[in-house]
Amino acid sequence: MIAFILKSTISFFVIYVIYKIFLAKENIPVFKRYFLLFGILFSVIISTVNIETSLQVSDTINRMTVNSHIQEITSFDPIISFSGYNEISYTKWGLYGIYFLISLLLLFRYIRNVKRLIDLKKDNQFYTCEGYKLVILKQDASPFSFLKTIFISKKDYNGGDIKKEVLIHELTHIKQNHSIDLLLIELLQVVCWFNPFIWLYKKEMRLNHEYLADKQVIANGIEIDNYQKFILGFVFRNNSSYLASSFNYSFIKKRFIMLSKEKSSVRAFIKAALTVPIMILLAIVITFSQETKAAIFFGEPTEWWLPILQKHNIKEVNPFNNLENVFQMGEKNSISGNVATLTNATMIIKGNDNDYMFIQASFIEHDISSGMLKIKSGTLNTYKIDSDISQPLVSMKCEENLSINLKDIIRSNLGH
Repeated sequence: MIAFILKSTISFFVIYVIYKIFLAKENIPVFKRYFLLFGILFSVIISTVNIETSLQVSDTINRMTVNSHIQEITSFDPIISFSGYNEISYTKWGLYGIYFLISLLLLFRYIRNVKRLIDLKKDNQFYTCEGYKLVILKQDASPFSFLKTIFISKKDYNGGDIKKEVLIHELTHIKQNHSIDLLLIELLQVVCWFNPFIWLYKKEMRLNHEYLADKQVIANGIEIDNYQKFILGFVFRNNSSYLASSFNYSFIKKRFIMLSKEKSSVRAFIKAALTVPIMILLAIVITFSQETKAAIFFGEPTEWWLPILQKHNIKEVNPFNNLENVFQMGEKNSISGNVATLTNATMIIKGNDNDYMFIQASFIEHDISSGMLKIKSGTLNTYKIDSDISQPLVSMKCEENLSINLKDIIRSNLGH
């Protein structure tokens, strides 16, 4: 979940910056529309895919779920601290609860607005025309469209204020399915409401819809000056739904500037072409990444035991208990009460002096309450984190059974 949040935020940020630098001011609205739509699909896919280049880490690493049976230990030497894990778990689930609550509220808002627009056809008089419906609203509102329906006020309809420009503009929204774009970005916003760049992204998408509709009006022989004056006649009207394509969308000045620009130039097409290698580079950076490097890139602290496992050439990682300074896993793992049992096990105990003990054994039994370890047929080696593993600081081997307390291990082998 955290990885998705970080990756999607970075992806939308980069795509938004690319759009603003290369495309926003260019008069190529068709290309810009498909670039923005592709950006949505690209960000969602790129944020859920991670191809590891060297260290294969199972999904449980990302979750970092501490076994629910682990309790707070207060009798240990301060070098290893097991306190605070219940609080961390509560904090995590509390944050998840806040996230899902906000998402649920936004989903309710999304469904409510769609229902309102659909209900407008039931509550008001409407006419079926060729390819669309025309709804006559009782309340005063600027003309707007949603899916295959154009909405206009009864006052404008009876007063004859619905000009050719309005119908061409709104029919362009309908024929090009601009409402589908808005429904898609709004639905994504329900899931990724935490991402500020989606809100900015949506504004650019709506503005580009207006460029497309304006362009179609001019293509039908309407003079630019007359059309600009016509738009100004609707400036002070507002619509109630953010899901509708409105004739009176707010970026009037930007629309006027775009209307006065010349048709697409060679420079605009060069800029559009430059976005392709940048997007490919973004995909490589986010998708093809080693876990430890990706964590640093996204500002996420690297798990301390990942580079240690990599140094010992352990590629298949399936954490069983991941405490602050103790990591353990095995081919078979189980826990009963407060006693964890692991077979063909690997265990790492980290000290405060940049050193760690690396234990590999056919069997490890860990009493979490007392800190007692029972080790069978294994090796216990101590290393500096930045040292060569071919020369351990301390080495111990047990053929049969070895019972020892974690506190004793630290004092005898980690130099304390």
